[in-house]
Amino acid sequence: MASKFPTMIIGLLAVMPMCLCAETIDLQLRWHHQFQFAGYYAAVQQGYYKNAGLDVVIHEGTPEKIPINEVLQGHAQYGVANSELLLARLKGEPLVLLAAIYQHSPSALLARKDAGIFSPSDLVGKKVMMLGEYIDADFVAMFHNERIDMAKIHIIPSSFDIQSLATGEVDVFNSYISNEPYFLKKQGIEFTVINPRNYGVDFYSDMLFTSENELKQHPKRVKDFLNASLQGWQYAMAHPQEIIALLQSQYHVTKSKEHLEFEAEAMRSLILPDLVEIGHINPWRIKYMAGTFVQAGMVKNDNLLKGFIYSSDANIKHYLEIMGVLAFVSSLITAILYAAYQSIKRENRQRKRVAEELRQRTDELALRNHVLQQINQGVTLPELLDELARQVERLHPRMLCSILLLDDNNQLRHGAVPSLPDFYNQAIDGLAIGEGVGSCGTAAYRGERCIVEDVQQHPFWVDFVDLAKQAGVQSCWSQPIKNSHGKVLGTFAIYHAQPTKPLESEIELIESYANLAQLSIEHTRADAALLESEQRLHFVLKGSGLGFWDWKIDSHKVEIHTIDTETICYHCTEIQDIPPQWLNFIYPDDREQVWQSIQDVLNDKRATHKIEYRVLDHQGVIHWILDHANIVQRDQDGKPLRMSGTHTDITERKLAEHQLRDSEQRLTLCQYYGGIGTWEAASFIPKIDKLLLMPLKHTLFTA
Repeated sequence: MASKFPTMIIGLLAVMPMCLCAETIDLQLRWHHQFQFAGYYAAVQQGYYKNAGLDVVIHEGTPEKIPINEVLQGHAQYGVANSELLLARLKGEPLVLLAAIYQHSPSALLARKDAGIFSPSDLVGKKVMMLGEYIDADFVAMFHNERIDMAKIHIIPSSFDIQSLATGEVDVFNSYISNEPYFLKKQGIEFTVINPRNYGVDFYSDMLFTSENELKQHPKRVKDFLNASLQGWQYAMAHPQEIIALLQSQYHVTKSKEHLEFEAEAMRSLILPDLVEIGHINPWRIKYMAGTFVQAGMVKNDNLLKGFIYSSDANIKHYLEIMGVLAFVSSLITAILYAAYQSIKRENRQRKRVAEELRQRTDELALRNHVLQQINQGVTLPELLDELARQVERLHPRMLCSILLLDDNNQLRHGAVPSLPDFYNQAIDGLAIGEGVGSCGTAAYRGERCIVEDVQQHPFWVDFVDLAKQAGVQSCWSQPIKNSHGKVLGTFAIYHAQPTKPLESEIELIESYANLAQLSIEHTRADAALLESEQRLHFVLKGSGLGFWDWKIDSHKVEIHTIDTETICYHCTEIQDIPPQWLNFIYPDDREQVWQSIQDVLNDKRATHKIEYRVLDHQGVIHWILDHANIVQRDQDGKPLRMSGTHTDITERKLAEHQLRDSEQRLTLCQYYGGIGTWEAASFIPKIDKLLLMPLKHTLFTA
């Protein structure tokens, strides 16, 4: 009997799941059934939910059934939402993020190519279909980054039908790049895409979430549902054709097989299943998204972020209680599964190592994108370098960062050193570079990386041993920061509290960080140089009484700087026979003549555009302008790409010429009516030239 006891226990365990009733729960999608939600269909079809004891009912979305509202109102326990989920959390809604399925948002604005809309700035005055500021948070953040006043955009509630764009009912349509572009391509309509990712807004999308109440009341169900859902997504991305067939046979999706294949392929570049673990959430990236909302004025702060990201560790006590109940049962099967467990453990370690490497790469990419975004936003150089150093230290807690800048006297100056002691920073500020002058002085002098694994034993640190010991640093790896021409700009250094030898991957990281520092330094210095150049040009033009204009023919953009330094910008159409709109400031009777002169230069009939014409100022007073311009840039085929020139106010000269002609006419009339002739004296010979001495009447009417 004793030998049969374990067999009876195992048999009892085998039939126990059949006695349990599956819990019915509801999942609310964002939209109609389509490949966008493939993982949840796969979890149902493959029995992942069922194996977890869950009976999941998947509900289609409609314009009226918004997932966040459905979950908050208790109509569903789980939902799928975009960045509006984070926005709702920051506004106080008790929502919890479980997984970020899409690592990049598919949300984009589409425009017909013939509308001439290529960037967010082109949307001003245009009719744009959107779901609203709350749902289309990506677009609102993009407009803020580009400093575009949304009040100047004619926003129309979305019709959810791409034909609104195809027929010209609107200029721009909100869309998923995995869906609507298919319809336009099938109709042969060329289009342009305005993607928020290109303007510093890179958000997660299609995020699986639940409520705080669901997590509190059913922590195990939340964990089981999440794990089964992620299993479903892994299966769906590995078997897209099977899911497409499932959608058409069981979910009655009306999309064609070709359309669903288009959607599946587009999603792969957004989910990145081959690079990132499906559902991965980077807390720093969530904080970056929240910061974007704060900067855009959509919320006041990100104080409510804590607890937004789900972590099963929060329920460890509950799990330990469950494990206690099952401890006896587990002990019976431990011996049988031990060998398999060891094998799985080894595989899991390998998998975790790979996953950690992928997470690290994702975090490094997020850091790079963040720094590039700050560069584009015009953040000052000290702020940029400080943020870079702090974020590197956050990703690598055992590292201390130092960024030093090389001045014109070949001395290293403070750039950003957030965590090293002040006395250390003051001691090395102004350090002259040279061979053997510490790690940074040597790296800057040589123009190559200098690795010192133990500063106490290295000859380069003889003069700084006590200083390093007081600062608590034992190793220093320094990478020179060089500009695009190879000139040293400064150094990026990594310190450790213990003697440390860098790994190959860490060498690659320090090179990458130095490149980011280079971009920050060069960009800010270029901006400063450009500003100084523009100011100098402004003063030169103002002092010389000149204005200038610049026509970028290929991009149809015209910039006119008037003589009083006012700047006017135009976006013109293709070149036509009639004068374009940007010539409307010219006196009407002179426009044809001016445009013909410009066309003659474009058609190589003349080398230089030089002409005098009239303009009207704001008070309606006529001014005379001398315009002088040339082709300054051509493509490889000789086609004009850019035309630039100057214009000078010659009103006073014209007035003087008019007064001179008027005086000459008055003199001639006086001579005529007074019977006075004219003569010229050559040298000092007082003789009258017979050719000059003639009847005044003849002179007046033949001159």
